[in-house]
Amino acid sequence: MAAPNPSAAPLGLQSKFFNKMDWLLEKFGSKFIIGLSGGGDSLALTKLCAEYQIKNQSAQFQAVIIDHAIAIGSDDVAAQAAKQAQAMGIDARILRVSVRITTSIQEEARKRRYELLNQAALEFGAKTILLAHNFEDQIETLLFRMLRKTGLDGLAGMRDVQASYDQKRGETFILARPLLDVSRDSLRKYLAENGIEYYDDPANENQDFSRVKIRKTWPKIRAIGFSESKLLKIRDLALQLREMSEKQTREFLSTNLIIDAALSKISLNLSEENVHIRQRALSAIIQALSGKQYLEYQKIESLAARISEANFKSATLANVQIKLKNAALVFSPAPKRKNQAQPSCAEYGRLRNAIFALLNDFDI
Repeated sequence: MAAPNPSAAPLGLQSKFFNKMDWLLEKFGSKFIIGLSGGGDSLALTKLCAEYQIKNQSAQFQAVIIDHAIAIGSDDVAAQAAKQAQAMGIDARILRVSVRITTSIQEEARKRRYELLNQAALEFGAKTILLAHNFEDQIETLLFRMLRKTGLDGLAGMRDVQASYDQKRGETFILARPLLDVSRDSLRKYLAENGIEYYDDPANENQDFSRVKIRKTWPKIRAIGFSESKLLKIRDLALQLREMSEKQTREFLSTNLIIDAALSKISLNLSEENVHIRQRALSAIIQALSGKQYLEYQKIESLAARISEANFKSATLANVQIKLKNAALVFSPAPKRKNQAQPSCAEYGRLRNAIFALLNDFDI
C-alpha cells in the first residue's frame, strides 16, 4: 500500500462532485454502482460518494471490486478495497473473473470488468455505473486515439456520461465519469486529507502496455510545446462537431429507422447523403445489435464506402450482417456461431432506446 504525501485537499472538489451527482440522481435514479479497484482514483471516488450519501440520504451506493485473477495477490487487493469501502459506510462486493485471461490482457480484462459491473448494476437495481477516470486519463486517451488514427469521436475524448448497451441482458446502462476534469494530484491530496492509503498497481509501470508508454512519453511531448491546453482545444472542437453530428443523426434515424420486434428485423432507409451521418447511424445500430463497446473508425468508414457502391449487396461487421433490400439496409445477426446467443424479440424491442442512447440521447 502506498501512503500519499500529506497536503491540503483541493477547494471545490466536493461541491463540484455533489452537483454532478445531483444531476445523475435526478436523471437516472438514486442507485449507483461504484467501480472500485483499490487504487487512488477509485478510492477517492468512493469516499466522495460516502460524503454525498450523508448529504443526500436517498442515494444508494454499492462498490464493486472486480478481481481479474491475473496478478498474484489480486484477491488480497480486492479484499482490502472492500474493507476500505465498508469503513467509509459504502456497501461493497467482490466479483471474480471466472475465465482465465492470457492474451490481449488489458482489452480482455476491460471487457470482463464491464460485463461484471453490468451484472452488479442489474442485481442492485442501478442504472448508473460510476467510473474514476481523471483528467490525466482523458489526456492519455486523446493521445492514444490520435496514435490509432481515430475519427471525430476519438478526438472528442471520453464522455462524462455515456450510454452502454448490454446485448446479453437487453439493458442500457449509464457510465458516468464525475472526476474527468479533476487532476490526479488533486485526488491524491484529497486522499491525504482523509488519511486514506491506496494500492499502487505495478501494471501502471509496465511499458508493454500502450497507455503506459504514452504516460511515460507525455513529458517529452510537453517539452516541445504540445501542452494539455492545446490538446484540449482540439478536443473541444471535436466535441462540438460530435454533438452536432449526433443531433443530426438522431433526427435522421427518427424518420428512417424501422425496428420490427415481431420479425426480429432492423432496417434503415438510405435517404441520408451526408457520409458522416450515415457512418454514425451505421455505428450506433451495429454497436447496439452486436453489444460491442467500440467499433474501429476505419471499419465503419470502409463499410459506409462499400454501401455507397452501385453493386453493393451485403457485408458483415462485428457479427452483424447488413443486406441491401428495396433501397433499405436490413441488419441482423450474422449466421449463428457456436455458443453465440441470438437476440430475442424482446431485445429487439429495446434496441431503439439503445441506439439513441449511443447517440447521446439520454431520455431513456
